[in-house]
Amino acid sequence: MAHEIHKQPNGRYCIFSSVVDNIVFYDATKEDLIDFYSERERELITKRINETTEKLDKGKKVSFWSCENLGEVLKAVRAVHGRKEANKVKKVLGL
Repeated sequence: MAHEIHKQPNGRYCIFSSVVDNIVFYDATKEDLIDFYSERERELITKRINETTEKLDKGKKVSFWSCENLGEVLKAVRAVHGRKEANKVKKVLGL
């Protein structure tokens, strides 16, 4: 959703949505705007984490980068940070 924040004549702020072509939030303080967007981001993050963990719980691949599993993660840690750090990570992960 495309949002624009505008200053109202009373010194407060409003959010215009180009999706619905209307004001979706008005008479907001800066703190209100932070709360509004923080909650939206929390919802998006929650959705993304739920989708990711559901896939992992079903044994599906979720990584599109270099490490498909913890074994590859440990190899990367060892290559960059050395054996000591890799062993520390391995212990913390219970491997």
